[in-house]
Amino acid sequence: MQSRLAPAPASTPAAPALAALSPRPARRWQRSDPQPLSFTALRVAMKLGDAGVSVKTVATRFPHVLNRLGAAWGDPATVSEVMQDLLVDRRGGRRGFPPDALEELQALHAVCATRAASVTQRPSPR
Repeated sequence: MQSRLAPAPASTPAAPALAALSPRPARRWQRSDPQPLSFTALRVAMKLGDAGVSVKTVATRFPHVLNRLGAAWGDPATVSEVMQDLLVDRRGGRRGFPPDALEELQALHAVCATRAASVTQRPSPR
């Protein structure tokens, strides 16, 4: 007598058909377990919003990206490196970000470049 929880034998004709119909993720770039937005990343997003730069799509769909930027925000050189890592495919064959998130990241990149330039132009404290 078979248990009700026993798997169906592999020779069942329906097994290959079910495997072919198994659902696949809609998009490869969406994480199944999104990270919560860190407090630091939320503060950065609010500062950017005050400056007229929206990162809503990145914050909701890619919170790990904004968390990474938030962690580096105090050092413009590090933020620039993080932005380069995000926008330049160094591994090859990556899909990249969807257009709405990419647009936000490019606007953010422009803000970061301006910010880095202003930091390098400040006179050093004595």
